[in-house]
Amino acid sequence: MSGGVPLHHLIGMSNESNSHVDGGLLHGARTSIPELSAGIPGDGVDLGEIMFSLCYLPTAGRMTLTVIKCRNLKAMDITGSSDPYVKVSLICDGRRLKKRKTTTKRSTLNPVYNEAIIFDIPPENVEQVSLSITVMDYDRVGHNEVIGVCYTGPDAQGLGRDHWTEMLAYPRKPITHWHSLGEWPGRAASFESQGSCPSPKPPLTP
Repeated sequence: MSGGVPLHHLIGMSNESNSHVDGGLLHGARTSIPELSAGIPGDGVDLGEIMFSLCYLPTAGRMTLTVIKCRNLKAMDITGSSDPYVKVSLICDGRRLKKRKTTTKRSTLNPVYNEAIIFDIPPENVEQVSLSITVMDYDRVGHNEVIGVCYTGPDAQGLGRDHWTEMLAYPRKPITHWHSLGEWPGRAASFESQGSCPSPKPPLTP
């Protein structure tokens, strides 16, 4: 469904499998997301960069983030390379509503993806959501590791906010920028609630 779903109905819904990229909705657990100020590159931190485009179609209520490529990623393996993939999460009021991911590129620090990730976001809610873009290193044996993260949205900082604003100013046109990756804070933290995305009411007890 496109453009017809009130945002408060999306709270608590996510696709944990990420087997395909679309705007459909599946039920899942709510997840706390680190605040948008996290992921800002700091002094001496060189985790690489990611290029992606943003495009919003107001009439369809559809946002497309195209992951284009990364460069100079931090090596996470003992071989001096990484197996990177990109995970994109749609977030609102500290909750992850949806998440999608790209394919994994083997043994490279400069992966090329050109993969589109689509979210259905009604026009009346586009100023209430943000996106976190996390570059991950796939591990065949242990846990996948975070290489770096960046954010875009009305509550992001610097280029993350400017990219979002430019996307809204030029609807139906892909807007492309390079973003530097910052460190993942490594802790669960919620955004300060502003009441823009009310939580669903609990079911009535019979």
